[in-house]
Amino acid sequence: MMGSANVTLSVQWVSATKAITAFHIVSPVATGVISGTSIAVTVPYGTNVANLVATFATTGVSVKVGSVTQVSGSTANDFTNPVTYVITALDGTMQDYVVTVGSSPLGAATWDASKWDQVTWGN
Repeated sequence: MMGSANVTLSVQWVSATKAITAFHIVSPVATGVISGTSIAVTVPYGTNVANLVATFATTGVSVKVGSVTQVSGSTANDFTNPVTYVITALDGTMQDYVVTVGSSPLGAATWDASKWDQVTWGN
């Protein structure tokens, strides 16, 4: 006669999710537009983009720019050129996101038509 045995099986699911789901520049306040793995941010004309801090939300377990671990709302980066954020999932796979920061055009403004009567014309 055969004996019986109890077997315990343990299964661990390891997530492969690795996305940036939100991206903002802290100051000046600017929201990134995420399109696939590209993120575009527009800041006001004249903004020094060499030392900007971003806040971001991610589904990954770590975020790096080069060898520097990024802390949302804390780590500054130079956005003079596009910056590649590398998101790592729990399973170790990685996904690059390229963030490009541009400035609004010089002199971009809104026109308030209600002020038309205050315009003076030179001779």
